[in-house]
Order: sequence, then structure tokens, then C-alpha cells
Amino acid sequence: MMRRLINASMVSILGLGLLGGPAFAQDPPAEPPKEEPKKEEAPPMAGGEAPMEITKRPLTIQASKIEIGGIHNHQTGFVLNLTSGLEAKANLLALGVAYGLSDKMQLSLYTTGLCFPDCGDAFRDVSVGFHYLLMGEGTFQAALHGDVNLGPFSGDFGFGVTIGALARYSAGMLAIVFDFQLPLHFSPSPAAVGINLPIWLEFQVSPNLTPFVYVNFNVPTFDGFGDVWGLGLGIGAWYSLNKMIDLGLTFTFPRIVGGNSSGSADFRNVGLWVAIRP
Repeated sequence: MMRRLINASMVSILGLGLLGGPAFAQDPPAEPPKEEPKKEEAPPMAGGEAPMEITKRPLTIQASKIEIGGIHNHQTGFVLNLTSGLEAKANLLALGVAYGLSDKMQLSLYTTGLCFPDCGDAFRDVSVGFHYLLMGEGTFQAALHGDVNLGPFSGDFGFGVTIGALARYSAGMLAIVFDFQLPLHFSPSPAAVGINLPIWLEFQVSPNLTPFVYVNFNVPTFDGFGDVWGLGLGIGAWYSLNKMIDLGLTFTFPRIVGGNSSGSADFRNVGLWVAIRP
């Protein structure tokens, strides 16, 4: 009897094994876990947080942000006059601030100089303006801008507007920036139209350091163009302490050549600049 029970148990176990074997063999192999597709990060907004590299920054500031001073406009700094015979006289203190209405639009308020000492006008002018970003990503960026200019305030009061376009093309460590401007002077009379074209060739040698050379073609009025045109030349560098503060140094010949032999290397100055994004 015991042997029969053992044999029956062995048959049952073998039967379960034989039945179970084919069942496990027919089950499909376990599939490896599926990887979730990686979410693509959205590109930074045109007016987002400024990167360290100046040549990679958007041409306008982020919405609701403030910038005291600027790299190419509403600049803040001190200009020491080194013109022959006028050394350390008629120096300028330029002040400017910008506010981002949106990531594409910014407003600015600035003066091109508080003049001291030995100046006819200690406070020369004040301007309000805007920049509207047309293209804010990639190697080419462009913005339209306009300004309302008031001054001088003593003698014949000055009033005018300026319209223009600021653009930058970047390629590797190099960037070229130009700011085409058409100043329209309505007073003092007669009304006049001029042209101003500053160009910067910038070298991003490190994330912090950006040396540049600078050329400016200026025509105050097309009336008597051959006598009034002038060409300025300068060198300088920006050093970014961090993403919030930039310091600049320039050495400039504002009119090294000009119409009617009016240009000279005797006209020169040194500028100290700062740009702050709190």
C-alpha cells in the first residue's frame, strides 16, 4: 500500500511537471521596460536671463526687469576728455536705465551727459526711447528702436526724434554689431536730417572678457555733407563680473577724420562704463 501511494505521488508530481513545462515554454518572453521619450526643453525666451557672454545676449531685456546702463545703448559711465588743450575739461557723466515691458519691448530713459567743468550747459539733454525685438534667437538678431530727444535746454531749445535699427551677427567667438540711426532735428530751425552709424567688432575671448574695436560714421546734416561728415575710431573691452554686472573701458577718437579737414587725433577721450541688471 505504501509503495502504491509513493508511486501515485511521483506520477502526480511528474504529471504537474510535464503539464507545467509546456505551459511555461509557451509564455512570451518578458518585454524590456519602455523608455519614456525625453521631453525637449523649450528654448530660452528672447529676453531671458542674460548669459555671461555679451555676444550671446538678446538685444532687449526680460519683461519686468531693469537694466542700469547698457552695452550698446542707454549707457552709464564717465567720459574723461583728453582733447588737446582741453584735458580733463568738459567731461561727461552719462546715465541711462531701461525697463522691459515684455520679452520683446523695452523702454529707456537716458542722458548723453552731465557736463563738467567749464561747460556751457551742465545738463545737456534727455531722451526717452524704445527697442522692439524682431529677431531674438540664432546667429542674427535685430531690433527696431526710436527715441524722442530733448535738449539743449539753454539758448535755442532742441527737439528731435531718432529712428533706427540695432542688429548683431555672431559667428563663433566673433560678433559684429551695428546701430543704424536717422536723427531728425526739428528745432532749433532749420529742420535737418542726419545719419549716425556706430559699428562694433567684438571678440568673445572668454566668457567674462569681450574686447572690441569701434567705428562710428556721423553726418549731423546732409546739408553741406562734404564739410560736416566725421569718422570716429575706438578700442575697448567689457569684463563681466557675473551675469548681473559688466564693467567697460574705452579709448576713443570721436572725430579722427572728417570733412573739410576737421578731423584730428587731437580729439580723444577715455570712458569708464558699467551695466547692472539687479
